[in-house]
Amino acid sequence: MAPTLLFITGVMAGLIAGFILTFPTSLLAILKGLAMTIQQTEAAKNIGQIQAQAVELHLGLPARATQLWF
Repeated sequence: MAPTLLFITGVMAGLIAGFILTFPTSLLAILKGLAMTIQQTEAAKNIGQIQAQAVELHLGLPARATQLWF
């Protein structure tokens, strides 16, 4: 059997069994992509918290300003 055909047969067997044989560099690329996705999710969560606090501060400023001036 030719090496390419053997490789393709091995990949298909892995897909059927529920796993994929891969190279270490491919695994690193997948893990890096996963890490970036997690970082983006955390950043979006932090942005939402900052926005909520900014709105709360903005709405509370007029009341605080009148307390300071009068």
